[in-house]
Amino acid sequence: MTHLNIIVEGHAEETFVREVLSPHFAALGKVVNQRRAEVSRDTEKIHRGGILNYSKFRQDIVNWLNQEKQAVVTTMADLYKFRLPKDISKRPAWEEARQKADPYQKVDALERLLAEDINSPRFIPYIQLHEFEALIFSDLTSLASYYPVQKSGINQLAVDVSHLPNPEWINEGEDTAPSKRILSVVPAYDKATAGAVIALDLGLANLRTKCPHFNKWITCLESLP
Repeated sequence: MTHLNIIVEGHAEETFVREVLSPHFAALGKVVNQRRAEVSRDTEKIHRGGILNYSKFRQDIVNWLNQEKQAVVTTMADLYKFRLPKDISKRPAWEEARQKADPYQKVDALERLLAEDINSPRFIPYIQLHEFEALIFSDLTSLASYYPVQKSGINQLAVDVSHLPNPEWINEGEDTAPSKRILSVVPAYDKATAGAVIALDLGLANLRTKCPHFNKWITCLESLP
C-alpha cells in the first residue's frame, strides 16, 4: 500500500487534502497524510503554516523522507511569493524560466530544481499555479453561493479572467493574484475556512478539468504503485 505524505502551505490546503484528496486516493488503495509546512519550533511545539523560509521548508521535506522510509513525500505550495535561496535561484535553468510568459514553463523549471535539490526518488514536488485560490476560479458560482451578497462582484471576476485559457494563468501580481482578486470583491473571504469548503463543493473532477498542472500532479500520484 502506497503512503503519500503531503506537505501543504496552510490550513486551506490541509483541509483540502484531508477532505478531497485523501478519500480519492483511499479508493485507489493509497494512504494520505498531510501536515502544514514548518515555520519555526521551540522547546514545546513545532509551529506550522506558511512557507516563509526555503531552508525550513526543505528541512521539513527531508525530515519526513527520513522518518518514513517507504513513503512518498510531495508538496502543495503556492508559486505566489515562493522564494528560492540565491544558490538555486541563480542557476541558468531558473534564470531562463522566470523570464517566460508561459506559467507552465516557469513552474516546471521550479519543480525540477526542487527535485534536484532534494534528490530523492521518493520526493515529488508540486507547486500550485499560482496559489490555492486558482482552484476556486474553476467555477466561481460556488464562491457566489457562499457569499451571495457579493454575487455581482464575483460575476465580474469571472468576466475579468474569461480571456485566460484557464485559472492557472491568473498571475501572481500583488493586486491580481487569485486571492487578491477575490478579496477585492469579497473582503470577508477567509482562505482557511471558506476556501477549502468551496473547493470541496466544486469537486475534484471539475478542478482537474479546469487546472491542467493540478491534474498532472494528481495523475502522477495516481500512477504510483
